[in-house]
Amino acid sequence: MKRNLTQFAVKAAGTAVLLAILFIGITLQAMAEGSKDLYPSGMTTGRRAYLISRPLATDPAAYFPFPTPGTTRVYAKVGETIYAGFSQQGKSYNGMVAVANITMRAPNGNTYSSPTNSGNTTGLIANRTEELNGPDRGSITAGYTPFYRTVLSGEEGIWEVDFNAMGTGTNFTKGPNYSNDGKWVGEYNPDEAWFQPTSGGDPSTANNHSSALIAAWDVSVGSVSDRAILIPGRVFTTVLALCLPNNFPGAGSAMGGTNGSGTTIISGSGGFYSTFYVLTNDGYAYKVNNHGINGASWSFFANNKGIVSGGTQLPGTNGFTGGEPTYQSQNSIGSTTQNTHDPRFLDATNDFTHKVFLQQTCK
Repeated sequence: MKRNLTQFAVKAAGTAVLLAILFIGITLQAMAEGSKDLYPSGMTTGRRAYLISRPLATDPAAYFPFPTPGTTRVYAKVGETIYAGFSQQGKSYNGMVAVANITMRAPNGNTYSSPTNSGNTTGLIANRTEELNGPDRGSITAGYTPFYRTVLSGEEGIWEVDFNAMGTGTNFTKGPNYSNDGKWVGEYNPDEAWFQPTSGGDPSTANNHSSALIAAWDVSVGSVSDRAILIPGRVFTTVLALCLPNNFPGAGSAMGGTNGSGTTIISGSGGFYSTFYVLTNDGYAYKVNNHGINGASWSFFANNKGIVSGGTQLPGTNGFTGGEPTYQSQNSIGSTTQNTHDPRFLDATNDFTHKVFLQQTCK
């Protein structure tokens, strides 16, 4: 049995969407790997939203209330291999010093990082083909060169993978196929060659324009017996923060045909139409169909209470724990704190953040 999830959404100034979800449900086994699951081959509806990555300590904003460096969690056993890659690895914005890279943290605290020297391609997803094929492994050689770790004794459990971006900017730089008539084409369609910005705005800083926006990312697990075999159902997140170009037309806009140079402009809405799945702490699961979310930036997460009244703001968090559920949406988003449990931090006695997966394993 499957049931679609009802979303309670609020928009701030038409630019941000916070989704706080309440659940009753069904049972499902789920898995996820990354952007290739949000934008599968053959997808023709909507646009590619980019993953937002900012350091955990970044000041919150209405459009990014729970800052995270794209943190993804993955369960792995001893002898298995964790692969990771993203479209910013080894790159810097406007030639600045900061170079994007990947950090992996084992449950016992061991930390591993991909190279931080400019131009290093270990962990770089360079194009759409590499994104779809996943990490190079065994006979798979048309994918990306992964940053990887084989799980050692004492490291079994849930790992964290951070995609550390070039900077903190979340304004889209116009891609090479931005047409003269003001339409975004080509690189922002879900199944076309995408564009990873590395310049734009003030050349003296990496903290503006697109330096925090990641076009493609992946985390996968290889089996003990054969690292080329990827194991499903191991990868999830607790908050998924995404961004679209601000001026993408909505449903009903004239998007068909070609631009002046003959580039095809995909028909339909300029919003976000990808599907993902939520697994609750008590074992129920939901399919989430996104029907054209178009709020520029938004954060998706799920918990057992949704919007709350009262509660306590714990040190270091941007939410409230121990509040009472209101069973309502709200009309705006706070700039510093939100009336819900902070999804980046541990569960409390009666506050549970659920797991967000990007792919379903049983139907």
